[in-house]
Amino acid sequence: MPEAALNPRRTVAPVLVLAALGPAAVAADPPDPAGLFPASTLAYAELHDPAAVAPELAGLVRGSVLEDGLAFVHKRRDAATDPRDLAKDELGLLGLLGTPELAAELPKLRIAAGLTGFTDRGEPRGAVAVLTGDSPAAGLVALAFLTSPGLRKVGVAGDVPVYQYRTPMMTYDQVENRQKIDNSKPPAEGAHEPTFAYLPGLFVAGTDRPTVGLVVERFRGQGAALAGTDGFREAAKAHRRAGVFFYADAPRFCAAFDQAVKAAGRGVEPDALGWFKLVADVRAVRYVAGVARVRDGGLSLTAAAAFDPAKPSPLLGFLAGPGVDPGLLRLAPAPAGFALAVALPEKDRAALVMGLLDALSQAAGGLGPLPSERAKELDAKYKTSTAETLTGRVRAVTVVMPAKQELPKGAVPLPTLVLHTDGPEAAAAWEEFLPRLTGDLAKTDPPQPSAETVDGIRVLSLPGTGLPWKAAVHYARKDGVVAVGLDRAIVAAAVVGGGPADGTMKAEAGVVGVGAVSPGVVLRALAAVGPDGPVVTASPTGPGRMARRRFQPVPAPAADPKQAETEAKAWDAVVAAADALPPATLTVRRAGNEVRVELWQPKAQGGLGPAVNAAVDWYDLWLNRSVDPNGNRVYPAFMR
Repeated sequence: MPEAALNPRRTVAPVLVLAALGPAAVAADPPDPAGLFPASTLAYAELHDPAAVAPELAGLVRGSVLEDGLAFVHKRRDAATDPRDLAKDELGLLGLLGTPELAAELPKLRIAAGLTGFTDRGEPRGAVAVLTGDSPAAGLVALAFLTSPGLRKVGVAGDVPVYQYRTPMMTYDQVENRQKIDNSKPPAEGAHEPTFAYLPGLFVAGTDRPTVGLVVERFRGQGAALAGTDGFREAAKAHRRAGVFFYADAPRFCAAFDQAVKAAGRGVEPDALGWFKLVADVRAVRYVAGVARVRDGGLSLTAAAAFDPAKPSPLLGFLAGPGVDPGLLRLAPAPAGFALAVALPEKDRAALVMGLLDALSQAAGGLGPLPSERAKELDAKYKTSTAETLTGRVRAVTVVMPAKQELPKGAVPLPTLVLHTDGPEAAAAWEEFLPRLTGDLAKTDPPQPSAETVDGIRVLSLPGTGLPWKAAVHYARKDGVVAVGLDRAIVAAAVVGGGPADGTMKAEAGVVGVGAVSPGVVLRALAAVGPDGPVVTASPTGPGRMARRRFQPVPAPAADPKQAETEAKAWDAVVAAADALPPATLTVRRAGNEVRVELWQPKAQGGLGPAVNAAVDWYDLWLNRSVDPNGNRVYPAFMR
């Protein structure tokens, strides 16, 4: 593949330039961008209602270096001593976010992207489409880009020329003693590389000529479009709001992705997708849709899954509780990286809980008996019924991942669980059962707990010998609440104020889960993700063990010995800025056969400026990975 085609800026830049220099006018009733993509599109996203998005986007960067992008870029260039700092066009594009020109012109564009499938080699196929209207200004920008050096016509989509980057073939003329371009053959079309097309009103950037052709066809009114499918229309009615609206045909996407992984010959799958497929049972999910947006100076993300009522799902069954009291989060010791309180279903509670636990165990790659099988073994061994005396008597669960735990060296951090039971009798039954469960996990007889009083709370402890996480288990009980975790002090704090002894809760109708997420703690966890994946499947040659691609905010030492050190300091500043933000709130709602998750990150006192500045500083240094010390672009092996 020619070097020019490897430059990601040359694929993204034209779309961003069109967004910044958009048309002077647009039709009163602009086309639906979802009408540009085929009905078989697997996943889709669009910038919806840009007139409402533009001022919110400008507000997001207010108070940061991006508020005046021109001054920001040139101030850095004036202070630059490293040639690499003059080769970062990405910073210039970032500087457009806060400009009034973008705020004025963005509403005139319609921008959408679609994933239409995968190649036989497992490579994604898709396109980004920009509806420019009838503006000569927008057409001029597109034409200027398509006449840039390196782009050549390689074919047509219908009668519309398509272009790809091509390095000219050179010969040497011995007579004239100079190089000449060899144009004896037309440029060959690349099967899978950045491809562009333009016709009045539309600019397309895609992965190949056939995919670009699909968009061109639908722009001309040919072929069935995504906008006309039942699932998309239902999702758009419920979730198409100002912001980045997204939609995915979940079953078809997952099936196509699995096939692509096999075709690519590598077992790589995003963690979130692997967990979702097993915990929700993707066969029962009709579609996933939602919107990401800026509002009131903060960030909002809503994602919903619509389920087929005729197909059982472990997640949908579990989230059938009557409602959850937000006050249960007060039992989460601060600071906590993550806390979530979930109300359990009233009908068939034990079976539904075990179904979800089995799915979680499979998603985590657990070997051996499933939780439901272990429960049956314990029932037979101790002549009891865990469903009747234990699981069936828990009304709600609070899961807390503390920001810091006091653990022995080598221990694996685990969340603290807070069980809200029917009352003191049910809580006492759990207290009696935990030694049996611990002994089963350690493959020993039930250990004898030791006791210690922490802040007036009696905390029992079981040795960690033989346990997978290599740490002792601590648990405490107060009224109808039981807390279990690896840190004795956190367990004691988790039952203080324990909630109503009779198990009653102030439930909010439809809200089956409430939570809080610390941005700083999440970033630390993201940076600490290891190489082992969460999912084990039967075929080691298919998706196999779904290995994670480790997120590396700081690189390993490379040719520039200072890169890792300076980037590490910048990343620490990003995390510190995230720590200063208020926790994001998490709400899980169920309405009929839809489960909706809403994540809301409010702005901090004074806005998000400090966090944006820290992120820009880190991104600036991160860009040095693709620029050599002389300011020339370099590319990692996976991009060659």
